[in-house]
Amino acid sequence: MSVIKDWADYLGIFSSFLLFIIGALGVGYAVKTLKAISKQAELMDGQLGEMKAAGTQVAQQVILTTKQVEYIVNTERAWVMGELGWYEKVGPNVKVSTATGEERTTAYIKLTCRNQGKSPAWIDHVYGALSIVHNRSTIEEMGADDRDNFGDNGRIGPLGAGEERSTSVYLTCSGSTKDKEFLSAYVIVEYRDIFGIKRETFLGYSIIPPDWSLGRQDGLPNRNRNT
Repeated sequence: MSVIKDWADYLGIFSSFLLFIIGALGVGYAVKTLKAISKQAELMDGQLGEMKAAGTQVAQQVILTTKQVEYIVNTERAWVMGELGWYEKVGPNVKVSTATGEERTTAYIKLTCRNQGKSPAWIDHVYGALSIVHNRSTIEEMGADDRDNFGDNGRIGPLGAGEERSTSVYLTCSGSTKDKEFLSAYVIVEYRDIFGIKRETFLGYSIIPPDWSLGRQDGLPNRNRNT
């Protein structure tokens, strides 16, 4: 019985030692695994930083390339400038009629377009509107979205680089000017450049009675601009 007891004790000690070894190996493996995970995390963090840096460089390159393309387009595109005036042989041409029982004021104006760019322009539309105002502060700011209410004076043929061409613009509105009132003319020249981009030139002018002098509304930049 003593021998069996001794073997049982040895077996118990051996089992405990074996469990200790297994536990130690498990802990060691776990520590090694955690170190590997930590190292992998550091590696991934470094790679993420490199990717962010690379992404930033790519974004900066895209911005730079976009600016270069815009510069080339703006350098080579058509720039159509416009000016309103009266025909020299006719002079100021403003008429008030009551043919339909309603007073209407009509202005026949000369529009001169000049292409100051380096490539041709195709003028597709010349929109125009006329209104009666009491003072400059009441001039209605008509934007591009209001052009459905404008008269469309049609198109002008292709305008080569450095070329100039004139056409008649017919503008009309209800009523007639009273004391201290004047006319406000607004013209939009819509054209395309060689890149197929739609461009616009906006012209705002005041027509002052009684001699109907014509002057640009320079104090209203939204009515005198180019896109």
